[in-house]
Amino acid sequence: MKIAFFMSEYPSAGKVNSKGGLASYTANLSEALKSTGHESRVITRADLKCERPLRRLRSALEKRVFPEVNFERSVSAGLRSEITRMVSEKRIDIIQVPEYNGGASELKGINCPLVVRFHTPSFLVDRLNGVASTFRRKRWYALEGEGIAAANALTSSSEGLKREVCRFYGVDENRVTVIRNPVDTVTFTPMHKEHSRFRILFCGRLEERKGMSIIEKALPEILKKTADSEILFAGGDTGRNGLPYKELLSEIAGKERERLLFKGYVERAELPALYNSADVFIIPSLFDNSPNSLFEAMACGLPCIGSRVGGIDEIISDGSNGLLFNTERTDELTDRICELYNNYQLRQTLGISARNHMEESYSMKYAAEAHISFYKKVCKGEL
Repeated sequence: MKIAFFMSEYPSAGKVNSKGGLASYTANLSEALKSTGHESRVITRADLKCERPLRRLRSALEKRVFPEVNFERSVSAGLRSEITRMVSEKRIDIIQVPEYNGGASELKGINCPLVVRFHTPSFLVDRLNGVASTFRRKRWYALEGEGIAAANALTSSSEGLKREVCRFYGVDENRVTVIRNPVDTVTFTPMHKEHSRFRILFCGRLEERKGMSIIEKALPEILKKTADSEILFAGGDTGRNGLPYKELLSEIAGKERERLLFKGYVERAELPALYNSADVFIIPSLFDNSPNSLFEAMACGLPCIGSRVGGIDEIISDGSNGLLFNTERTDELTDRICELYNNYQLRQTLGISARNHMEESYSMKYAAEAHISFYKKVCKGEL
């Protein structure tokens, strides 16, 4: 098959930028499809010429009142022309577009099967980060909803995300097929650890929806009950109320602040070594559709502790391949960390099980087969 992916968020001159979960998913899946004999290409904003949206009267009004919406529509209109051209040249059989940024908002009735995949829509990001649903933001949510409505078929990375999106936009859940994100189990693999302190790793954007408030509340007890530990934070720091989390957490840690390490953004090539430098991985998100960081940590054989929400509890089986805690009980996060801190054998057992789970159900080959089976059904009109 010939599959095209659109990524409006990462305009990098035709190359997939490695930043962000959507980019990682697209890069991994594209390579997986190629390795199994299929053609795959990624289209970015840099490959398109913005065009005037189809509904011109509304476009003129939006240009004045909602310029950001109008811009994304013009990108989508440019994508429409590019798809039409590629279909005429028999270069693609199907196109997949994320709901994010309304990339499919001008693609209704396009002459190519259109799949819209749920990643993390703006309404959900705003809700989790405490951003008010203003009139302007609601117009943005509607833009993404129009892209969803244009699709021939819908897919989601997790059951939890499917429920959230379908409830918000009034979509029949039976229309949405859940297909998991792939993880590169060759690149992300267990390595020998060489460090003295017990290391707890958080890898992801430092923001509210990723559970930073939970970490703030649990931090004093974690530091107290794991005396020779250190906590490594890897990811961009969005902060809260103008203050970076590095400052907020360091103040809470007080005299123990030297046990907090802040690495900032980490290049993808450095991630395997980062995961393998840790003893435990924590992901205390308020909601997380299908986090690549969790897949990568599990593939590296790390025992993982995750919140019992969203797609996380669909990946971690509590007590089998990882541990879960309730977000309302920050003491449970501390208790789970202490369980692993005090039990080397449990860490080993969970880590091995986590690695096996990734190889069996989330490998590149497994994901490629699942996606191709889905795409074939879409092209045949069976979905």
